[in-house]
Amino acid sequence: MNPTPPVLRRLFQIAALITTTGLAPAQANSACESAEFRAAAERLLAQVDARWQARDPAGMAALYHPQGQLRIQPGGVVADGQAGVARLFTQLFPTLSPEDDHLLSLLRVTPVGGLCALDTRAVVGSTKGAAAQRFQGFYLVDPTGAEPRILAVSAVRATP
Repeated sequence: MNPTPPVLRRLFQIAALITTTGLAPAQANSACESAEFRAAAERLLAQVDARWQARDPAGMAALYHPQGQLRIQPGGVVADGQAGVARLFTQLFPTLSPEDDHLLSLLRVTPVGGLCALDTRAVVGSTKGAAAQRFQGFYLVDPTGAEPRILAVSAVRATP
């Protein structure tokens, strides 16, 4: 039996994000494909990194929509809403050592209905050594407003 190809697995993950946030299909948002939105997405990811480095759970939660979701695999970690995200990072940050970095890279932006999906890669831990963990992440963000807000994140540990 063939395992699910990575491309199909990603499509299933994006579809799951859309389903879990209760979003109805809509016309693709061309704002996602603009240089301005890509720059805004890069700023959002830089803010995630900065708030990780500052060990700021409230600041991290503020990047999310009030009903936003964070899901991390393996382990089945789920945080619902800004309060859940703040709680998760309040518990996580004290367990980290000072050299545990967080470095996000934006690989691709894709319109998904009226929203934008960000395909990302994260290096978590000591980014200078082989012990760092790598994650593939999919952010579903609302492109409207002054800056995009995170509606959902699904992060899956990448296999070496």
